[in-house]
Amino acid sequence: MRFEVMNKKRPRRSRKMPSGQGFYLVLLICLGIIGATTFFALNSGPQSQNPAATPGNGAEAQYIPGGGLEEQVKTPTNQPASPSGTMPQSPAATPAATPKPTAVRLMVPVKGDIVVDYHMDKLVYSKTLKDWTTHKGIDIAAKTGTTVKAALSGVVEKAGKDAQMGYMVVLSHGAGSKTVYANLDKIADLKAGQSVKAGDAVGTVGASAIAESEELPHLHFEYIVGGKHVDPKKYVTGLKTVEPTP
Repeated sequence: MRFEVMNKKRPRRSRKMPSGQGFYLVLLICLGIIGATTFFALNSGPQSQNPAATPGNGAEAQYIPGGGLEEQVKTPTNQPASPSGTMPQSPAATPAATPKPTAVRLMVPVKGDIVVDYHMDKLVYSKTLKDWTTHKGIDIAAKTGTTVKAALSGVVEKAGKDAQMGYMVVLSHGAGSKTVYANLDKIADLKAGQSVKAGDAVGTVGASAIAESEELPHLHFEYIVGGKHVDPKKYVTGLKTVEPTP
């Protein structure tokens, strides 16, 4: 009898969990899944949702250990922020400066010698006026009727008679530059606004200027650059100054 009792198998105990513990375990697993899903959704979302973080707006994404990516907006280096925190406005573009007019080489308007030089920085004695005065150009002696040519291509500004300088032609070369041909005997067939090429005839040498009537027949020639008279002799090759014959 004792042998049968010792070899008789004992019934196994059922390891069932209490009904309350199973519910809490399922709840913890669900909460863990929801938390993990939310974490990855927040950290893997497109960074372009924040306009300030786009490369075009000068923003950088900075990595924060344990905290994912944090957007850090930087001020563009070419436009530093003002002390008040506002962005300075770009200054208005400065217009390009107008090139300064410069004198150029001229053709010889008439062959001859200079009998009266250019004098604007000192006075020269005028036989006609019997007084010391300035002289805005050069007087080139030549025979009456000698052809006078345009020293530079331009447009006729004036072609007529002046009260003091007689028959005169004024050519405009742009930017305030002009050449003046005065004391002429005759004027070529020219009209205001007409284009003239260098070397074209503008008139003939004469003695029509009342202000220079005591001098020999000559061409009174002036060169104006940027609205100011300059010495024509410096820009014409082949002319020399001589003392006029009494």
